[in-house]
Amino acid sequence: MDGHILLKMEGIAKEYPGSLVLDNVNFELKRGEVHVLCGENGAGKSTLMRILAGLIQPTKGSIYIDGEKAVFSTPKEAEAKGVAIIHQELSLCPTISVAENIFLGKEKTKHRFFLDKKAMHKECEALFEKIKCYIDPSDNLAMLTTADQQLVQIAKALSLNTKILVMDEPFSSLSDDEAAVLFDIMDSLRSHGVGIIYIDHRIDNFYKIGDRVTVLRDGKYVGVKEIAATGKDEIIKMMVGRELNDIYPKYNKVQDEIMFSVKNMESDYVKDITFDVKKGEIFGLGGLVGAGRTEILRAIFGIDAKSGTIEINGLCVEIGKPWDAIKERIVYIPEDRKRQGLFLGRSVRFNSSIIFIDKLAKYFHINRKKERASVNKEVESLKIKVASIGDLVSNLSGGNQQKVVLSKWLMMENINLLILDEPTRGIDIGAKYEIYKLINDLACCGIAVILVTSDLPELLNLTDRVAVVRNGMISGRLNRDELSQESVMALCV
Repeated sequence: MDGHILLKMEGIAKEYPGSLVLDNVNFELKRGEVHVLCGENGAGKSTLMRILAGLIQPTKGSIYIDGEKAVFSTPKEAEAKGVAIIHQELSLCPTISVAENIFLGKEKTKHRFFLDKKAMHKECEALFEKIKCYIDPSDNLAMLTTADQQLVQIAKALSLNTKILVMDEPFSSLSDDEAAVLFDIMDSLRSHGVGIIYIDHRIDNFYKIGDRVTVLRDGKYVGVKEIAATGKDEIIKMMVGRELNDIYPKYNKVQDEIMFSVKNMESDYVKDITFDVKKGEIFGLGGLVGAGRTEILRAIFGIDAKSGTIEINGLCVEIGKPWDAIKERIVYIPEDRKRQGLFLGRSVRFNSSIIFIDKLAKYFHINRKKERASVNKEVESLKIKVASIGDLVSNLSGGNQQKVVLSKWLMMENINLLILDEPTRGIDIGAKYEIYKLINDLACCGIAVILVTSDLPELLNLTDRVAVVRNGMISGRLNRDELSQESVMALCV
């Protein structure tokens, strides 16, 4: 980090009708710096970065790059000044090659009308050499792992002669080993003078790569700190405006009665899966990304075909499709809330009531008054931040979207089993705390919980027992007094 101010954003404000999203926010980035931008969901991080990328215009405020005032009316204008963004959701086309993705919209041609694939491949190889990765430019993108697709996004950004690289939750879908590769690449880019704005909800990652951290709260600038000289608790307090003395509340009491059991379950992806979950127990499934944890959950919920036996309260039940699971009072919160858990183009009201709309209907007419009362009750209970239940779910922050997914199931009475797949991925520390508390509250009501999480501290602190999955099979089981990072990882590999 050479100390030269590469980017300065001063007095940035963004106002929509009836809503002030950003209020006099300041931010600066030095050349060769990794500057963490953090805050709870809805704090204004994404809005600030969208302004920097030319996707939206600020209501007021100024942007300076290398000391010169910059005004971006379009993303192309921002790219021309060296600004590139790598979004949390991969913005690539899976049906074309790696090289075609990197040069999409700026293809190299020969004889005016023909793609110069040789030239694109050669430049791709040079880009990959720069970030020390080895991907064949001719490979179809769909053939690559998520980690390699993330590397393609970085190479695409560097093809724009990027000076300012924004990385929004780049590690949300990666294993620890894959994340370590990206950390090395970020360090290499920093040494070449690229300024990196890094957004992440996992505070531990700040200390692995970050130089400074700027905190936003409720659309306002809270402050900037040197990461090496700032404790984790101080950053959390700046983010949420209060101290969280116990990030992982744990007060449920496991009952003796077994609520759920699965015996010798097999599908195309997993084999010989046997375990049980007691009333009030939070049962964890540990393992590396791709080990088969999600596939176990999908088979239990009837999404994937399977063989084996499932029992609820000691009675054998047949679950051949998700509706069978719902009738048995089994609730499944999927990993990908945007594609599998929500109708993004519909309202909070629609998403929250859709599962039980039949209970709100009489003679083919929905009782809208009853529907609004039920949804408003869940919105208030879960502290979902919305102006009204008519708001589009797509406009909510990640944490509030996850709460909407939960709300539609919590209208179900007498839940037997709650299945949670990565319930806090991409969610800020304050929202995580609220979801942890909710999980504990539900367990205290006697509900059996199965939790899949790649966040090892989360797994260790929330669960009562853990079964570790490896290569589609359970490699071992650990009681609470046996749980540690070492014991879990020993069964993962």
